[in-house]
Amino acid sequence: MNIRRRIVVIAAGAALSLAGALPLLGQTERVTYAKLQESLSPIPISQPTDMTEAVFGIMPNDPLQWVDYPLRHERGDPSFLVYGVDRDTTNLCIRITRAQAGYSAGGIASVPSGAGPARVRFQSSPEARLLLHSLRPTAFEMAIHVTPQDHGRCSTTSPMLSASWGDAQSGTQMLLVGGMATGSPLIRFGSGDMQSCRLISQILQKPDLGAGNYAYACPIQVRADQCGRVTSARVLWFEGSRMEGKADVRFKFPCTK
Repeated sequence: MNIRRRIVVIAAGAALSLAGALPLLGQTERVTYAKLQESLSPIPISQPTDMTEAVFGIMPNDPLQWVDYPLRHERGDPSFLVYGVDRDTTNLCIRITRAQAGYSAGGIASVPSGAGPARVRFQSSPEARLLLHSLRPTAFEMAIHVTPQDHGRCSTTSPMLSASWGDAQSGTQMLLVGGMATGSPLIRFGSGDMQSCRLISQILQKPDLGAGNYAYACPIQVRADQCGRVTSARVLWFEGSRMEGKADVRFKFPCTK
C-alpha cells in the first residue's frame, strides 16, 4: 500500500500579494565581488538531522531564467542579484546548490553601503563554467541561499533574502525545498487553505530532472506593507498523518521606497 506523504509549509500571516515589494527594474545596484569555493563532487543524499538544511533558498518566480556561466574566453563572470540588503555595509553568507547535485558553491560577500539590490559577481573554475555552460540550467535548478551574517557568523536563524539570476520581474517568490523522500509539499499561510507546491520537473517540463538535493518550488506571498520586515514560516514534514520533522525559516523582502 502506498502511503501518502506530504510536506506542509506554514507561513505566518495571510496569503496576500507582494505587488510593489520588490525593487523596481533599473534601480541602482551595489556591485561586489565574492570569492566562492566551488565543488563539482557529488553531494551525498541523506536525511538531514537539522531540517533547515532542506530549505535551499528563495527566488522570484522566474523559472525559465537562464543561469549564465560564461566560458573563460567570453566576457564576464557569473553573477546574481540579492534583494533586501540593509543600507549599511553587510556581509552575506552565500550557498549555491544545483538541484540535481554535482555542483555547489559557498562563501562570504561584503556588500558596500547604499541603496538598491546587491549584484554579487564571482570567479568560477574552467571546469564549472564548461559544465554549467553546456547544461544551461534554469533558475529553479540553481538555488541561491543568502542570509546576512549575524555578529560575524553564518546562522541558520538569520532571515533569508531573495536572490535572482536575472532581474526580478514577479511579485511571487518561490521557496525551494528538498525532502522528496518524505513526500509532496503543501503550503499554508496562517489559517488559510493549504496550497500544493509543484515539482520543479513539472514546472520546467523536464521529466528526467532528478532530485539529488531539492525538487519542489513553493509560492510565498507577502503584503507590500510587510516589506523590510522579517516574516516567519514553518516547514513540516509528514508521513501520512505523522509529522517526521520541521524547520522554522525566516525571510525578508525589500521595499521599493
